[in-house]
Amino acid sequence: MATSSRKSHAKDLEPVERAHKAVDRAISDLKDAAETGKTDADAMLAAAATALGRAAHTIAEETRRRSTEVTKVATKEVREHPVATTAIATAVIATIAGLVLAIRQAPRKLLR
Repeated sequence: MATSSRKSHAKDLEPVERAHKAVDRAISDLKDAAETGKTDADAMLAAAATALGRAAHTIAEETRRRSTEVTKVATKEVREHPVATTAIATAVIATIAGLVLAIRQAPRKLLR
């Protein structure tokens, strides 16, 4: 079971690793462009921009996929545990309300 979990985790990281490698290639291209002549630099800058664009696309797609999975899991949990969800939401709202009140009263305390 642990082996399949590791394989799944490794598979999940593949798009991120590809994006990381693309960014590393783009950085390398930019360094090379800085050290070469103008005509070569233009081509290297274009290659770096393309690599960064691909990396951004990969990260955006992976983020979309993972957020969809998280939404599904969260929806399932809310349906399975509505009372706990309500309690958590109430605690979060109370905390936010407390912070807002504290922030509003802070300037008044400073003026006294």
